[in-house]
Amino acid sequence: VLNNTLSSSAHGILLQSSGTINSITINSGATLAGKYAVTLKSGSVITLLTNNGTIAGDTFGIGMEGGAITTLKNLGTITSSSSRAQIYGSSSITNFTNSQKDLNYADGLPTNYTTLISSSSSYGSIIYYSGTAGSTAFTIDVTSTVANNTRYNSMFSNLTLSNISDVTETGTFGGLSWALEENCSGGLDLVVGSVTSLVCPQLSSSSPADNATGVGLDGNIVLNFNKAVDRESGNITI
Repeated sequence: VLNNTLSSSAHGILLQSSGTINSITINSGATLAGKYAVTLKSGSVITLLTNNGTIAGDTFGIGMEGGAITTLKNLGTITSSSSRAQIYGSSSITNFTNSQKDLNYADGLPTNYTTLISSSSSYGSIIYYSGTAGSTAFTIDVTSTVANNTRYNSMFSNLTLSNISDVTETGTFGGLSWALEENCSGGLDLVVGSVTSLVCPQLSSSSPADNATGVGLDGNIVLNFNKAVDRESGNITI
Protein backbone atom coordinates (compact mmCIF):
# COMPACT_ATOMS: atom_id res chain seq x y z
CA VAL A 1 0.00 0.00 0.00
CA LEU A 2 1.43 3.37 -1.06
CA ASN A 3 0.28 6.41 0.92
CA ASN A 4 2.88 9.00 -0.10
CA THR A 5 5.24 9.49 -3.06
CA LEU A 6 7.63 6.85 -4.35
CA SER A 7 9.86 8.20 -7.11
CA SER A 8 12.73 6.59 -9.01
CA SER A 9 15.01 7.68 -11.84
CA ALA A 10 14.45 4.25 -13.39
CA HIS A 11 11.59 1.88 -12.43
CA GLY A 12 9.01 2.77 -9.81
CA ILE A 13 8.09 -0.92 -9.63
CA LEU A 14 10.01 -3.52 -11.63
CA LEU A 15 8.67 -7.06 -11.44
CA GLN A 16 11.27 -9.41 -12.85
CA SER A 17 10.60 -12.62 -14.76
CA SER A 18 8.24 -15.02 -12.97
CA GLY A 19 7.83 -12.62 -10.03
CA THR A 20 4.41 -12.35 -8.37
CA ILE A 21 2.67 -9.63 -6.37
CA ASN A 22 -0.79 -10.38 -5.00
CA SER A 23 -1.95 -6.80 -4.44
CA ILE A 24 -0.74 -3.22 -4.91
CA THR A 25 -2.82 -0.22 -3.82
CA ILE A 26 -1.90 3.40 -4.54
CA ASN A 27 -4.08 5.53 -2.31
CA SER A 28 -5.60 8.89 -3.14
CA GLY A 29 -2.95 11.62 -2.97
CA ALA A 30 -0.08 9.14 -3.40
CA THR A 31 2.17 9.02 -6.48
CA LEU A 32 4.22 6.19 -7.96
CA ALA A 33 6.70 7.74 -10.37
CA GLY A 34 9.69 6.74 -12.46
CA LYS A 35 11.07 6.75 -15.96
CA TYR A 36 9.07 3.52 -16.20
CA ALA A 37 6.49 3.69 -13.39
CA VAL A 38 5.38 0.03 -13.46
CA THR A 39 7.13 -2.64 -15.54
CA LEU A 40 6.23 -6.33 -15.70
CA LYS A 41 8.80 -8.61 -17.30
CA SER A 42 8.05 -11.94 -18.98
CA GLY A 43 6.14 -14.37 -16.79
CA SER A 44 5.55 -11.91 -13.94
CA VAL A 45 2.06 -11.36 -12.50
CA ILE A 46 0.27 -8.71 -10.46
CA THR A 47 -3.04 -10.18 -9.32
CA LEU A 48 -4.63 -6.85 -8.32
CA LEU A 49 -3.37 -3.32 -9.00
CA THR A 50 -5.63 -0.55 -7.63
CA ASN A 51 -4.72 3.04 -8.45
CA ASN A 52 -6.61 5.71 -6.53
CA GLY A 53 -3.76 8.21 -6.87
CA THR A 54 -1.26 8.79 -9.66
CA ILE A 55 0.99 6.48 -11.67
CA ALA A 56 3.41 8.79 -13.49
CA GLY A 57 6.01 7.58 -15.97
CA ASP A 58 8.39 9.55 -18.17
CA THR A 59 8.38 6.85 -20.86
CA PHE A 60 5.22 4.94 -19.89
CA GLY A 61 2.91 4.54 -16.92
CA ILE A 62 2.44 0.76 -17.09
CA GLY A 63 4.53 -1.41 -19.41
CA MET A 64 3.54 -5.02 -19.98
CA GLU A 65 6.80 -6.49 -21.21
CA GLY A 66 5.56 -10.06 -21.23
CA GLY A 67 3.99 -9.86 -17.77
CA ALA A 68 0.32 -9.93 -16.80
CA ILE A 69 -2.16 -8.10 -14.59
CA THR A 70 -5.24 -10.06 -13.62
CA THR A 71 -7.24 -7.03 -12.44
CA LEU A 72 -6.34 -3.38 -12.96
CA LYS A 73 -8.54 -0.74 -11.33
CA ASN A 74 -7.60 2.75 -12.43
CA LEU A 75 -9.71 5.11 -10.33
CA GLY A 76 -7.03 7.80 -10.37
CA THR A 77 -4.65 8.95 -13.10
CA ILE A 78 -2.00 7.22 -15.23
CA THR A 79 0.33 9.58 -17.10
CA SER A 80 3.36 9.50 -19.38
CA SER A 81 5.33 12.52 -20.53
CA SER A 82 6.67 10.99 -23.73
CA SER A 83 4.89 10.22 -26.99
CA ARG A 84 4.25 6.65 -25.86
CA ALA A 85 0.97 5.43 -24.46
CA GLN A 86 0.18 5.52 -20.75
CA ILE A 87 -0.38 1.74 -20.89
CA TYR A 88 1.29 -0.39 -23.53
CA GLY A 89 1.85 -4.05 -24.28
CA SER A 90 -1.41 -4.54 -22.47
CA SER A 91 -2.93 -7.64 -24.05
CA SER A 92 -2.09 -9.44 -20.80
CA ILE A 93 -4.59 -7.45 -18.72
CA THR A 94 -7.63 -9.59 -18.00
CA ASN A 95 -9.97 -7.17 -16.22
CA PHE A 96 -9.57 -3.41 -16.55
CA THR A 97 -11.84 -0.91 -14.77
CA ASN A 98 -11.13 2.70 -15.71
CA SER A 99 -12.48 6.12 -14.67
CA GLN A 100 -9.80 8.20 -16.46
CA LYS A 101 -10.91 10.03 -19.56
CA ASP A 102 -8.84 9.78 -22.76
CA LEU A 103 -6.36 7.22 -21.47
CA ASN A 104 -3.79 6.40 -24.16
CA TYR A 105 -3.56 2.65 -24.64
CA ALA A 106 -1.34 0.65 -26.99
CA ASP A 107 -1.05 -2.92 -28.29
CA GLY A 108 -3.59 -5.61 -27.36
CA LEU A 109 -6.84 -4.72 -25.60
CA PRO A 110 -7.74 -6.20 -22.20
CA THR A 111 -10.01 -9.22 -22.13
CA ASN A 112 -12.68 -7.23 -20.28
CA TYR A 113 -13.02 -3.42 -20.15
CA THR A 114 -15.29 -1.64 -17.66
CA THR A 115 -15.94 2.09 -17.74
CA LEU A 116 -16.78 3.96 -14.55
CA ILE A 117 -19.10 6.89 -15.29
CA SER A 118 -19.41 9.79 -12.84
CA SER A 119 -21.22 12.24 -15.12
CA SER A 120 -21.85 13.02 -18.79
CA SER A 121 -18.41 14.65 -18.97
CA SER A 122 -16.44 12.45 -16.55
CA TYR A 123 -16.05 8.78 -17.47
CA GLY A 124 -13.39 6.24 -18.33
CA SER A 125 -12.53 6.33 -22.03
CA ILE A 126 -9.70 4.97 -24.17
CA ILE A 127 -7.73 6.52 -27.00
CA TYR A 128 -6.30 3.51 -28.80
CA TYR A 129 -2.74 4.43 -29.65
CA SER A 130 -1.15 1.75 -31.84
CA GLY A 131 -0.59 -1.96 -32.33
CA THR A 132 -2.94 -4.88 -32.93
CA ALA A 133 -6.04 -4.18 -30.90
CA GLY A 134 -7.88 -7.51 -30.86
CA SER A 135 -11.22 -7.37 -29.04
CA THR A 136 -12.58 -6.64 -25.59
CA ALA A 137 -15.82 -7.27 -23.72
CA PHE A 138 -17.39 -3.95 -22.61
CA THR A 139 -19.48 -3.19 -19.56
CA ILE A 140 -20.41 -0.32 -17.21
CA ASP A 141 -19.23 -0.36 -13.60
CA VAL A 142 -22.05 -0.97 -11.13
CA THR A 143 -21.12 2.15 -9.12
CA SER A 144 -21.58 4.42 -12.15
CA THR A 145 -24.03 7.32 -12.35
CA VAL A 146 -25.64 7.03 -15.79
CA ALA A 147 -28.04 9.55 -17.32
CA ASN A 148 -30.85 8.56 -19.65
CA ASN A 149 -30.98 9.90 -23.22
CA THR A 150 -27.28 10.78 -23.16
CA ARG A 151 -24.43 10.30 -25.60
CA TYR A 152 -21.03 9.66 -23.98
CA ASN A 153 -18.73 10.78 -26.77
CA SER A 154 -15.61 8.84 -27.76
CA MET A 155 -15.85 6.06 -25.22
CA PHE A 156 -13.29 4.43 -27.52
CA SER A 157 -11.19 6.39 -30.02
CA ASN A 158 -9.59 4.65 -33.02
CA LEU A 159 -11.61 1.49 -32.42
CA THR A 160 -14.73 0.11 -34.13
CA LEU A 161 -17.46 -2.38 -33.26
CA SER A 162 -15.23 -5.12 -34.67
CA ASN A 163 -13.05 -4.61 -31.57
CA ILE A 164 -15.97 -5.23 -29.18
CA SER A 165 -17.22 -8.70 -28.32
CA ASP A 166 -20.61 -9.08 -30.04
CA VAL A 167 -22.56 -9.85 -26.89
CA THR A 168 -21.35 -6.64 -25.20
CA GLU A 169 -22.18 -4.09 -27.92
CA THR A 170 -25.55 -3.48 -26.25
CA GLY A 171 -26.98 -3.95 -22.78
CA THR A 172 -28.95 -2.44 -19.90
CA PHE A 173 -27.89 -0.52 -16.81
CA GLY A 174 -30.28 0.37 -14.01
CA GLY A 175 -33.21 -0.33 -16.31
CA LEU A 176 -31.77 1.88 -19.09
CA SER A 177 -30.84 0.49 -22.49
CA TRP A 178 -27.43 1.33 -23.87
CA ALA A 179 -25.46 0.64 -27.04
CA LEU A 180 -22.03 1.33 -28.46
CA GLU A 181 -22.36 3.27 -31.71
CA GLU A 182 -19.72 4.10 -34.29
CA ASN A 183 -19.19 7.86 -34.55
CA CYS A 184 -17.88 10.15 -37.29
CA SER A 185 -14.34 10.25 -35.93
CA GLY A 186 -13.36 6.60 -36.23
CA GLY A 187 -14.38 5.64 -32.72
CA LEU A 188 -17.28 4.50 -30.56
CA ASP A 189 -19.78 6.50 -28.50
CA LEU A 190 -21.81 5.05 -25.65
CA VAL A 191 -25.47 5.90 -26.22
CA VAL A 192 -27.90 5.53 -23.30
CA GLY A 193 -31.62 5.69 -24.01
CA SER A 194 -32.86 7.62 -27.03
CA VAL A 195 -30.61 10.25 -28.62
CA THR A 196 -30.37 11.85 -32.04
CA SER A 197 -28.50 9.61 -34.46
CA LEU A 198 -25.26 10.94 -35.86
CA VAL A 199 -25.22 12.05 -39.48
CA CYS A 200 -21.62 12.07 -40.64
CA PRO A 201 -20.47 14.53 -43.34
CA GLN A 202 -20.35 13.12 -46.86
CA LEU A 203 -18.60 14.44 -49.94
CA SER A 204 -21.29 15.93 -52.23
CA SER A 205 -19.07 17.22 -55.04
CA SER A 206 -15.48 18.01 -55.94
CA SER A 207 -13.52 20.05 -58.42
CA PRO A 208 -11.84 18.57 -60.38
CA ALA A 209 -14.46 15.83 -60.60
CA ASP A 210 -13.63 12.25 -59.67
CA ASN A 211 -11.57 10.53 -62.40
CA ALA A 212 -11.06 13.83 -64.26
CA THR A 213 -8.21 13.89 -66.79
CA GLY A 214 -6.04 16.68 -68.18
CA VAL A 215 -6.09 18.55 -64.86
CA GLY A 216 -3.53 21.33 -64.45
CA LEU A 217 -0.86 20.71 -61.80
CA ASP A 218 -1.26 24.20 -60.32
CA GLY A 219 -5.04 24.17 -60.00
CA ASN A 220 -7.01 24.13 -56.74
CA ILE A 221 -8.76 21.08 -55.33
CA VAL A 222 -12.21 21.99 -53.97
CA LEU A 223 -14.20 19.54 -51.84
CA ASN A 224 -17.83 20.26 -50.95
CA PHE A 225 -19.51 18.40 -48.09
CA ASN A 226 -23.20 18.09 -47.30
CA LYS A 227 -22.70 19.59 -43.82
CA ALA A 228 -20.16 21.60 -41.89
CA VAL A 229 -16.88 19.86 -41.13
CA ASP A 230 -14.04 20.59 -38.72
CA ARG A 231 -11.01 21.36 -40.88
CA GLU A 232 -8.68 20.61 -37.95
CA SER A 233 -9.75 16.97 -37.54
CA GLY A 234 -9.91 13.86 -39.69
CA ASN A 235 -7.92 12.94 -42.77
CA ILE A 236 -8.41 13.33 -46.50
CA THR A 237 -6.41 10.98 -48.71
CA ILE A 238 -5.74 12.02 -52.29
